[in-house]
Order: sequence, then C-alpha cells, then structure tokens
Amino acid sequence: MLRVRQIKIGEYGIAALVLIVLAVTLRLVLIELGWPQSNSDESIMGLMALHINNRGELPIFFYGQFYMGATEAYLAAGLFRLFGASVVTLRLAPLLLFALFLACMYLLTSLLYSKPLALVTLALLGLGSNIVLQTEIVAIGGYPEMLAFGAPGFLLAGWLALANDQFVAGRRRWRFSLGYALWGLVMGLGVWSDYIFVVFMLMSGLLLLVFCWRTLLSWRVLPFLLLGLAIGALPLIIYNTSHPVLNSWEILQKLRDNYTGTLLLPHRFNRFPLEGNIAGTLLVSLPSITGAPPLCYDSRLILYGVPSMTFFNCLNATYAAWQELLTLLWSLTLLMLWVVAVLQTLVGLNRLRRIAPRRTRPAEQSRDSIRYFVRLALLLSAAFFFIQYALSPVAAVFPTNARYLTGLLVSTPAVIAPLWSNWRESELPPIAAGNSLSTWVNTGQLRRILGRSILLLAGLVLLWGSISVFRDIPTVQASRQQENMLVRDLLRMHVTHLYTDYWICYRLVFYSNEAITCVVLNQSLYRYHDRYPAYDVPVQSDPRAVYVFLPGAAQIPAVERMAARTGKHFQKFALDGYIILQPVPTTMGARATVAVVSMREPARTPQRGGLLAFCAAINRRGSDAAILCRGSSHRLPAATHLQLGQPRGLVDQYRLRRDFQLCHDRPLSSQTPGRWV
Repeated sequence: MLRVRQIKIGEYGIAALVLIVLAVTLRLVLIELGWPQSNSDESIMGLMALHINNRGELPIFFYGQFYMGATEAYLAAGLFRLFGASVVTLRLAPLLLFALFLACMYLLTSLLYSKPLALVTLALLGLGSNIVLQTEIVAIGGYPEMLAFGAPGFLLAGWLALANDQFVAGRRRWRFSLGYALWGLVMGLGVWSDYIFVVFMLMSGLLLLVFCWRTLLSWRVLPFLLLGLAIGALPLIIYNTSHPVLNSWEILQKLRDNYTGTLLLPHRFNRFPLEGNIAGTLLVSLPSITGAPPLCYDSRLILYGVPSMTFFNCLNATYAAWQELLTLLWSLTLLMLWVVAVLQTLVGLNRLRRIAPRRTRPAEQSRDSIRYFVRLALLLSAAFFFIQYALSPVAAVFPTNARYLTGLLVSTPAVIAPLWSNWRESELPPIAAGNSLSTWVNTGQLRRILGRSILLLAGLVLLWGSISVFRDIPTVQASRQQENMLVRDLLRMHVTHLYTDYWICYRLVFYSNEAITCVVLNQSLYRYHDRYPAYDVPVQSDPRAVYVFLPGAAQIPAVERMAARTGKHFQKFALDGYIILQPVPTTMGARATVAVVSMREPARTPQRGGLLAFCAAINRRGSDAAILCRGSSHRLPAATHLQLGQPRGLVDQYRLRRDFQLCHDRPLSSQTPGRWV
C-alpha cells in the first residue's frame, strides 16, 4: 500500500489510476491526431471561449440555443489563456470532464459494490466505439457535463446517505455541510448544462430526501445545499428572470416537438405506433452509445458534423439479416441485464428485511439497505433516459444522434453487476437449507464464469471499436489540411466575408481566429441557423463577400439563378475542394467568358516574359479570364483552362505553387492556386 501523508492508495487505487491514465491517453492521442474532424457546433464553442477572453462576453447558453449551458466554453477560455486557441486546446475541456467522470465512477462503484467491479467498470468505460469516443472528445456541450456531474451527484448522495448517522451523532458536521453544498453545485451545473440532467437530479435528490430528510432540515445543511444549488444554476436563474416569456419550460416544450411532423412520412417501421422509435433505439441508438457497431453509421458525421441519412433513410435502408440480428441481440441483452439487475436488487432488499430480526449489527444492515436503494436509483435513472429518448421523434427520425443517451453510461456498474456475481462480502446470500456446499459452490462458479465471459466479450467489442477509430484518421487529417489550405488561400485573396452553409461557416471563422466571418444561407439563400448575429452586418455590407460551398451544394445553382435574375456577375472556380463564387464588378464582368486553349504538344514552361506574353495573347483574343495552367513546374498541360470573371487586360503577375500556376492581374499577395470547375 502506497502512503502519501494521510492518503492511502492501495493496489486497487493504483490500478484504477493506471486505467484512468490509459483512457485519457487514448483520447489525447486521438485529439493530437486530429480525430474526429471538428465541425461548426464545436467551433461555436471555441468562438464562445474566444469571446469570453477577448470581448468580455459572458454567454449563458450555447450560441443560438437556450437550453444547453456554456460550461465547456468557460473551461476552454481558461485553457486558451494557458495554451492558446486551437481545436486541440478546446478539446482538453471535455477531456478533463471525462477524467473527473472516471474517477467518480471508480469511487461510486467501490462504494456500492466492490473495488474489483470498479476496475472492470473503468476498463469498459475507458474504451468505446466511434460514437462513444466522439461524444466524450468533441466540445459540443452538454454531454461530457452530463457524465462529469451525474457521477459525482450519485457519489455524493450515496456517501451522504451512508454516513448520515455520523451527522446525527455530531461528528465532523462541517464535512456534511460541504458535501451537501457540493451536491447542490453539481446539480445546478448539470441542469444548466442540459435539461435532460433533471433525471439525475430527481433520482439522487430522492435518495437524500428518503434517507436524510431530518438532516436536510438542519440549519447546518439546508442553507449550504441551497447556496450550492443557486451558484450552479445561477445562469439559469438569470435567464428565466430576464426572459419570463421564453423561459426554460417553454423551450422544453418546443424541443419535444422537434421532428414530430417528419414521423408522418412513409417508413418501413410504421405498422403500429412507436415502431419507428423502438426500431431506431434498439437497432441504432442504444448499440451506438454502449460501444457496439450500430446498424447504420454515417461517416459524414466525422467530416462535416451533418448526417446524410436523415428522415428515416438510416432505418429505411436494406441490411443483411445477420446485421439486424446482432445489433438487436446486443440491445436486448442490455435490456435483459437491466431487468435482472433490478430483480436482483429487489430480492436483496427483501432478504435484508427477512433477516433483520436475526442481524446482530443493525447499522451494517442499514448501510446495505441504502446501497441497494442507490443501485436501484441508478437503474431507474437509466430507465428514464431510455424511455424519454425512445418516446421522442429523434429516435425514429435521427437515430444516429445517440448522444442523447449518454446518461446511460453512469449506470454502467449497476447494469453489469449481475455478470460479476459477488458484490460485497456482507451481502453474499446464505446457502439454502438442504443444499450441499459443493452444489452451491459449483453453481456459483458456473454463473460467475459465464457472466465474466460475457463481460470479456463486451470488452473485446469495445476494444475493437476503439482500434477501428484509427482507420478514419487519414481521411480526417486530409479534410482538415484541405480546410486549413482554404483558410490560408482565402486570406491571401483578401477574402474575409463569406456566404456559406452552417457546417462550413463557423469552422472557417474559428480556424481563422475570426479573421474570416460569414453568414449562413439555406438552399433558398435565406439566412438560416444564425448562431452569432454580430457577423451579419459586416458581411452583408461587403459587396465583395464571396459564396463558398461544397461541390453539388443546392446553394450553387440558387446563386447562379440569383445572378441571372439580378444581372450580377460571378467568377466561379474551385479552390481546395470548395466551389467559390466571387462577385465581379459589373463594369468588368459584362463580357466574362470561359476560354479553353488546346495545345497539341507539351512545351517547356516559358520564362516570366514568355508566360506573361502568353497570358496577354489570350486576353487579346477577347477572353475576360485568368489562366489556370496545370502541369509540373517544367511543362504546360495539354489544355489550359481560363477561369470566369477576370477583367480583360495584360496580366502582370503570376505565382508558381506545387503543380498549379495561376495568372491574373491582382497583386502577388492575393494570388492563390485554383482548380478546374
């Protein structure tokens, strides 16, 4: 046993510390490698942190929403001051919350069950599938906080209930005052972070109300509890007092109506009510958040943060029978484990009641009873999370959004406890009369071997999911490099104001440290999903603001129709994998055309004068365009494409970069490589 002053760390404590360090290291390695690709939701959190530091803003909620708190933004603001603003630094905030979650889960499982089961719980929670790891790494708010505040909430409630007799005896009451204050603080912070956290608050609060109701009325406890709750929920209190109409209750009601109309669309799971909800939950959502391969997974969630399989397409797709069977078997096994755990807990409580008259240590019996009730509260909280999600339209319309079930992870030890068999020495069931010791031991050993084999199999599935994540890293890194190039090239072109879609907009703003700002447009070119309205005026007042979209975006033909309708002219070209539509002044763009010059034989790249002469010759032919020459640094290509929208005249600058050459009449600092449209 390792002793550090008064802190005693045994073998189990050292093993727990190693498991926590390994789990955090795995996620830190993924973060350093750029996985997963950051999206605009995460960039919003980064912008909030920047605004806290640079503008003195004090946001209450995630920009554009009124139900998810800004805890991660404030944590990231402090980290930005220490390490600078970046995606890596931003993700350290949820990583710290995850480490807190693991530490509390070890203590909670040790308190309710045993230290060996606590280590098994840490090992399982340290691994995870693609979706689980994304939920724990990406700084999109709400979900890491649910884990980081839910676990200590139950830990504090269980400890306060188990040690309540010490408070009654008058021993070290200051510890209880601090404990109740901390419980109130984490409950307030949790509800502010996400309203779904109310489940944890109700269940852990019910434990305190049942076992500590006299203590709660004490002047040594109640003021501290209320103070902690008020501090944690202060942002919510401020918001609701200043917005009595659009208050938290009204927002909750509106959230429940999301996607309701979509449920009326044709769907293969619509033979009876809630069939689509049940199918989405059991075949996609529950396996995803518990670490199993889901029935369907959309890789666009990694790259752009937006699913391509919406409106039932995920569930409407055709899958092999074995895929549906395996995912359904995983979910049904979890549900069966939950039922067994509840029954086992109720049986244990009944056994304690029956042997109470023969018990020589009533205090120990009382503590065992409290442990059973805390376990039951954990299981009931998991049921509430599951039911509220399964009844929501999201389960059928958007089942890949499994992060709403993140709260289930707090109940992990209670669900897997039946597979571990023995809990605490004082709770081992007595041998039934008439049964031999050898028979009971053999039966118990068989059950234990079977249960732990299932746990091992589940751990292998989670390990495979963690390893498979690394396959996505090259794709994600290539995408991030492309985005970085786009930011650099736009700034070289002195383009700082954009019109684009949501999943491009705020990423570019954060990556450029707000050197680029944007306005989000929908498919009809109307403002949409406007998270930060302060960007609107500078962008809309800039006549040179460009349109940036991915190839194939519906906004591109909409811009072209708008240009034809209004008489505006745009230079259209591809840049770093994106389509750029740059406005051209009417006086220059009236004769803009696209010209293609074919050259039968490759020729040596001319010197500066030769290339300028070539560009000038093309311009003299009447093409109002710049010349994009693709090839090596020594040869011109067989075809030279001229880009739309450049003014006519002698080109006096050009830039050589990699295998692209771009000639046009802007200063050298604004040159950038282009690509064919």
